[in-house]
Amino acid sequence: MKENYQEKSTEELKKDLKNTTLFTYGFAGILVFILISKIVSGKNFWGVIAVPLALSPFVFINFNKIKELKNELKNRS
Repeated sequence: MKENYQEKSTEELKKDLKNTTLFTYGFAGILVFILISKIVSGKNFWGVIAVPLALSPFVFINFNKIKELKNELKNRS
């Protein structure tokens, strides 16, 4: 579902950008931590590797949303 950023105020867009950025980098950090800890531990729990790989598309979707929010804020100023 495509959000209509033109209907939102600049303050709302800045708040969305801040929250989305914080969530995305935190989520990406957690996924990288899980992946690295699995590699370092060397145990055969391959299901643990599936979690970061399955959830990584959400990180990329949020990076695209961040880019759209930045473009909309740039167009307004």
